Amino acid sequence: MSLFTGLIIAYIAVFSLLHGSLFAGVLWERAREKRRLRHNGGAPVSRVSVVIPVRNEEALLPALLAGLEAQTWPDIEFFFIDDGSTDASPALLEDFKRRCGFPVTIITREENVLEDGQRDGGFVNRKQRALSYGIAQAQGSVLLFTDADCEVGPDWVRVMAQNVHAENIGVVLGPVYKAADAHGVLYDYQRFDHVVRGMYIAAAAGLGAAGGGFGNNIAVRKEALDAAGGYESVPPSVTEDAAMISLIRKNTGYTVHAVYDPATHVFTRCEPTWRRLVNQTLRWHHGGLFSPDAVTALSFGVLALLYFLCALCFPLAVIHPPFLIVPAAVFLVIVLGNLPVKIYAGKSFPLKLPAYLFHSFFMEYFFTWLTVLSVIGKKPDWKR
Repeated sequence: MSLFTGLIIAYIAVFSLLHGSLFAGVLWERAREKRRLRHNGGAPVSRVSVVIPVRNEEALLPALLAGLEAQTWPDIEFFFIDDGSTDASPALLEDFKRRCGFPVTIITREENVLEDGQRDGGFVNRKQRALSYGIAQAQGSVLLFTDADCEVGPDWVRVMAQNVHAENIGVVLGPVYKAADAHGVLYDYQRFDHVVRGMYIAAAAGLGAAGGGFGNNIAVRKEALDAAGGYESVPPSVTEDAAMISLIRKNTGYTVHAVYDPATHVFTRCEPTWRRLVNQTLRWHHGGLFSPDAVTALSFGVLALLYFLCALCFPLAVIHPPFLIVPAAVFLVIVLGNLPVKIYAGKSFPLKLPAYLFHSFFMEYFFTWLTVLSVIGKKPDWKR
């Protein structure tokens, strides 16, 4: 066997083993979730504090408020942190407070400032700072997070709370899908990308190495966050949700799990331009590659390296065509490895087979492009 053949076989074996493990992690998480919901359907009712940052979301906020008003869990309090909105968002929140059957607190921040009174200098995550104000006032035993541009179903709080109430669970990571309100490569790719990232999130949780999640669908047991030092112990990060998850996983005995039940699905909007999509995904990429949590940084780094080597094989194939074996094998593994997520997502993932195959291929190179940008020092914009 030549050295070249040996390296190709080794690469394909490592990539396949990694994604085989991720595949198993997703299946384990789904099986655990089903057991929890079967055995914990009668979980005691306790207060859930839903914390939502808001900044100039008048166009999308009504859809979220309608979903929140219809929640079936009987004991909820809502905290909206209006982070300097200049549109009609504050008026919409006040109207919601008047008609809502649950307690509603609106925290208005004219400026997002540090505790010593200094303005943010571009190096502090404004969203993270805004969340801290709501968490500080929350009285619930469960903290539930989403964003003002999202939509939730009526059983969202109930099913997320039932999962958190299971023994020793500190964090529950819910799925987020991008709404199918527009079509084209930009929009279809985002829907695919979000589902694949959800697969990695669920798989990592299933393997006991959770280091990230969608910040607009996370439930946290309050006592788990307190045991980790409280939200003030979460270091400033472009991915504040991942930083909080890693903190709880490392510093407490609580576990982190992911869910897929249709009631837990949250929908958000696609980014309208490639530039904004690159910035959004670069922020997540940067948070994974340079995470202070060693487990997260290592696992994400290995994945990034494998995708980079795969992309490198295309130009090398001009010199030596057998290099094409690598991207072909990677494509096959990705297509097969994402099938359980496609099944669990159901109608929330509307891409048909041709688009599914195309985006499975495109993702390899988009992911690599984000890795290159991160390594050369391209910094994402902070959340506003």
